[in-house]
Amino acid sequence: MASAALLDPMVLAPLPPALLGTLIGMRLFQRLSDRGFARAVNLLLIAAGGGLLLGR
Repeated sequence: MASAALLDPMVLAPLPPALLGTLIGMRLFQRLSDRGFARAVNLLLIAAGGGLLLGR
């Protein structure tokens, strides 16, 4: 049964968006300074926390 799950296309469906997000993130990381990267991470954390609070 485990081998049948590995051949299911739905298992591989998240792979292209994940790779695209990784590529975009790496490009942005190369362009940001250390301070800019810290700001971006903090803003994303605040946005994620706000989304969790508003989603209740």
